[in-house]
Amino acid sequence: MPVKVDHDSIEKCKEFVRNNPDDAQAHLYLGVAYYHSCMREESIEPYKHVLRIDPDNKQAHLFLGFTYRNLGDRDSVLKEHGILKRLGYKVVNLPSRSLDGVEFKGE
Repeated sequence: MPVKVDHDSIEKCKEFVRNNPDDAQAHLYLGVAYYHSCMREESIEPYKHVLRIDPDNKQAHLFLGFTYRNLGDRDSVLKEHGILKRLGYKVVNLPSRSLDGVEFKGE
């Protein structure tokens, strides 16, 4: 069962980000809140902001990969997959034709 995040929770995350613009974790939480509110496209920018602060943040790359997979953006999934492999994150092989079965595994 998916986690649902209400509008007030998103607003609190946004306020925390405004008050802590250099806090990568704050931006990550905002991205997760959007994602779990089925606002997938909105979750991308907070994850990218995390990566501007910390380019090797595995969680942000992982969550971007999940988001791109849900949006059907194969090229972006493959990009995040490659970055995670370079960072030492254990990932499974990707299928050659579709996004079905694309998985990211933890360390």
